[in-house]
Amino acid sequence: MKPSFVMDTNLESKASHWVRAVRKIHPERPVLLLAQKHDQDLIWQAMNAGAYDILVKPVDEGTLLLRHASSN
Repeated sequence: MKPSFVMDTNLESKASHWVRAVRKIHPERPVLLLAQKHDQDLIWQAMNAGAYDILVKPVDEGTLLLRHASSN
């Protein structure tokens, strides 16, 4: 099982850029993005960039662990 990348970004305008960068280097690894707020444009851009899932903060530990486990 390959570990997934969990990205916590305060620069949501750059989120899709970082997702693409990680996916380019490690295309086999899922990217979970933690976002500050629920933003449909951010979700659309990040998913199109290759994000596996996007969670809006605050995220409880159980949800994060479950999504991480299901990404592999």
